[in-house]
Amino acid sequence: MKKKLILFFIVFSLALLGILSYYFVLKFSTPDEFSELHGLVNKAAFYYKNSKYDSAAIIYLDAGKLMQKKSLYDTALYYSLKARDVVIENLDSNNYNYKKLLSDIYYEIGDVKITKASYDDAFFYLNKGFNICKKNYDSKDSEYSQVVKYYYKIGIANFYAGNSETALKYYDTALNICFRYNDGHSIEVGNIYYAIGQIYYDQSNFEEFLKYNQKAKIIFLDYYDNGSAMLAKIYNNIGVVHIEKKRYHEAMKNLKEASRICKIIKGEESGLITYIYNNIANIHYYKEDYKNALNYYLKVLKIRKKLLGKNHPEVAFLYHNLALYYKKLNDYEKSLKYYNKSLKIRKIAFGEKHVEVARSYRNIGIVYLLKQDYNAALEYFQKAIISNITGYNE
Repeated sequence: MKKKLILFFIVFSLALLGILSYYFVLKFSTPDEFSELHGLVNKAAFYYKNSKYDSAAIIYLDAGKLMQKKSLYDTALYYSLKARDVVIENLDSNNYNYKKLLSDIYYEIGDVKITKASYDDAFFYLNKGFNICKKNYDSKDSEYSQVVKYYYKIGIANFYAGNSETALKYYDTALNICFRYNDGHSIEVGNIYYAIGQIYYDQSNFEEFLKYNQKAKIIFLDYYDNGSAMLAKIYNNIGVVHIEKKRYHEAMKNLKEASRICKIIKGEESGLITYIYNNIANIHYYKEDYKNALNYYLKVLKIRKKLLGKNHPEVAFLYHNLALYYKKLNDYEKSLKYYNKSLKIRKIAFGEKHVEVARSYRNIGIVYLLKQDYNAALEYFQKAIISNITGYNE
């Protein structure tokens, strides 16, 4: 009886997830987007009914990719997992196409998990797919790009999880494989250069950051016109360098171009536009135009919460910026409010012992210091020290 109840709960949960996914799509997608998804799902169901399981799985995977492109990540995950289940339950595990398809599915699931900041899950799926990939592709010159994309994506996962040195090792390995096959000017190489630049930005090495963005730009200009999302990202990054150099006019010019391209390609509410808006907000903030800065910060917060959920680390970063804004205006209560919101999310995402959590504790301590509440300030500075020491036992 107990087993039947558990089975019923699992089936009911999966059915409910499917219904909610469709509701989410209906609520937030345009009619054309829903029509495209509906067509894919119907086609996959037809193939499945006629025992063409590999075709059904590929189309479910395409549905997942479509939803991820539209920033509907829960729905994307639902269809990618559905593709996985079709493959595992119906295809021969010794078949080459089975292994290739399953590897591709695990890659897409891992990619969605990165976007949702579920890094442990991302590593789990990416490593499963990578193990399949290495066993089947390493000896095939024509398939080296499959290995490259895994080194690149696992590097991305490590970067967002805070493991920059590990990320750089994966990127370097990916580049070496590309160069080995005389493929030093591909889109994959451009993506890797761009990713390496992000590591240098985190290290405040803006010269190297700019150098790798320029390398990426040379490649992307050969593949894309001005309507490419990657070029929008690069204009954004060039703007960031100008911000760091306090060249705000040049920064704004590049960011406006990034914004123009992004709106054409991604629409008004994409993940990319939030990064651009955030940098525009920073320019207004640094120029002490606090009203416009707040307007842009709130735009970014609204879009990111909608796309990523309220407990994503990037939402925490936005709360951090709002806290800075109110601290600058000497509104310490509101500053503490947003610093604590940021802290709460970072503890959920990273755990108690993490540099971002330590940074939050330190920022809260500084506000208490400004309020002349020295006992509270000392308490949070001590928490910051403890949080920043790996393996500390309380």
